[in-house]
Amino acid sequence: MSGMLPYSDKNIIRISEYFENIYNGSMWNCLFITGCSTGARISELINLKRSDVLDKNCQIKNSVKLPKLKTRKENDFRIIPLSKKNKQALFIHLQVMEKNGFAFDEDFLFTVKNDVVCYDQIYRKFRATYQKLQIATAHGTHGMRKTFAKKIYLYYRALNPHDPLQPLIQTQRALGHAKLETTLNYLDFLLNDLSEAVCSFDEIFCF
Repeated sequence: MSGMLPYSDKNIIRISEYFENIYNGSMWNCLFITGCSTGARISELINLKRSDVLDKNCQIKNSVKLPKLKTRKENDFRIIPLSKKNKQALFIHLQVMEKNGFAFDEDFLFTVKNDVVCYDQIYRKFRATYQKLQIATAHGTHGMRKTFAKKIYLYYRALNPHDPLQPLIQTQRALGHAKLETTLNYLDFLLNDLSEAVCSFDEIFCF
């Protein structure tokens, strides 16, 4: 996880468009978009079922419930809103699922050859995709969660420019971290911004 990078907006679009045009593309694209826009862990993504994203009227929900880290309480969740793009990806994927005979509430969202997709399959697919698109493999599979962390942190930092702690706390809650230190590790890529800011000080002396 440490050292892995979030995706740039450009690469999010490139990866999504690539997934849309491959075999079982609706599943891979939906998994990718859901990971980036909810911050779900791989273990949480592969355990999502149709009932987690559809209401009783078979309409896509406005949010998804994700269990908090290492919780043993049945009702201990973090609730993440579903973006418009995420709902679109879910709608397309759910339609494909129904055509293939997977229309029950307890059917898992992300499957390969009728079996729940596993971490190794996701890792291999993402690594092959990075190579195909010539994208740095430093993104790993954790790039989705890091992308979410970056978006949340920057959003709340813009809202609270004079309160450096509040963006961290909001990001911690969204990620479901028990400790703020873990969230700080997730934002290690911001050290690049700090380095650039420090180097910009040299421009003062460029006469």
